[in-house]
Formats: sequence, structure tokens, C-alpha cells
Amino acid sequence: MTTTFTLSSFELLFEPITPEVGIPINPSPAVPDPVVVQAYFALISNVGSVSAPLTLTFHSTANGTLTLSDTFYVFDFENALFTPNSLAPITGNKGVANLAPIPAGETALFLLQPNIESLLAGLGTPPDITKAKAGLRGYVEVNSSTAGSSFLISPATRGTFLTLDASGSFLQVVSEEAYSLQTPTSNKYNF
Repeated sequence: MTTTFTLSSFELLFEPITPEVGIPINPSPAVPDPVVVQAYFALISNVGSVSAPLTLTFHSTANGTLTLSDTFYVFDFENALFTPNSLAPITGNKGVANLAPIPAGETALFLLQPNIESLLAGLGTPPDITKAKAGLRGYVEVNSSTAGSSFLISPATRGTFLTLDASGSFLQVVSEEAYSLQTPTSNKYNF
């Protein structure tokens, strides 16, 4: 039997940093306001004595303008970024990331973010980033099938602010912001 814990909330975004309120905040349409790409991160340390896999289950709200199929995740272990993966869909508004076993004493990084490439494809050429409006919220659960495993998990969110370069042909980073997310208990999970 596996134990499941609620890990944290999450929010993924790909949208302008300023909401539309009827009055343009930026008077120059030639230089659109930046967009934010907000992603979910989890720093995962196996503090137990056995190698063990983890499963992260993302429960999304039904009213998001982004779906879990519009996202991808990367699991970075031993400084080798793995190929981007899709969450495995399960019933309802849920998606699952089955992570490879993390050896005892090792640390890995999990990242879930909107698939910017597919979202930009629907915004024209060059992309009209002022039309970017995709967001998704929900909560994350974690479990491991390995009895006796123990993990320290630190969830966080990071927003990367982007704007089009002067030629309008590619996005460039303006700034980044990151902060830790609250967990229901401590950050240590014993399975």
C-alpha cells in the first residue's frame, strides 16, 4: 500500500503581466508589455537509505485556460536534463509524472511548465504576445511505492518575464522571480 501526501498548490501561466482593464497601460503598441511564463519546480532530495521512485499527481481546476496537455515536464537528475515529457493523463483534470528512482543521498529537480512553443504557434508570425492568455491552477500530491523511503521536497514557483526582441522575431528574458510554496506539514515525506 502506498501513502499519498498533499505536497503544495501550483499555478502555471503564459500571459501578459498586466491585466486588461480597458485602458492600455503601455501607450506604445510597438513595444508590448512583457508576458510571464510561470512554472512549478520541486527540489527533491532522497534522505532515506534506499533508492526509490516518486509519483507526482497534478489535480487541476476545470476552469483553467491551459490544460495539462499544454504542458511538459523535465526531471533533472545527476546534472543530466532528460527529454521533456508529457504528464500521463488520468481521469478528470489530473496528470501524473512517474519519476525515475532517486538513489539514497541524491537530489533531483522536477520542473513543470507551459509548452511555450505550442502556445506561441497560435499567436501568429511574429507572435502577438499581447494575446497570450493561458493559466492553470490546482494542487499536487506525492507518493512512493517504496516502503521505508524518505524525501525532503521543496516546491517553488518561478516566473520568467519575456518580451519580443526589437525585430519581433524571438522572445528575450527581461527578468525572473522565484519563491517557495507552502506545504501542509514539513517538507519531509516518509513513505
